[in-house]
Amino acid sequence: MVLGVKHIIILLLVFSALGVSAVERPNILIILTDDQGTIDANCYGSTDLRTPNIDRLAATGV
Repeated sequence: MVLGVKHIIILLLVFSALGVSAVERPNILIILTDDQGTIDANCYGSTDLRTPNIDRLAATGV
């Protein structure tokens, strides 16, 4: 059986892809709120609103 150039290229691509491990993707969280700015959260010193979940994210996040 004679392999053509296309077959050899395909085999090389397949074998080269087998050795590549997947890169771990970072976890990204986007939070959208309505009529709330950054300075409105308790973690930034505001006392007008209660934002316990955002405060917990700010304390444990990167």
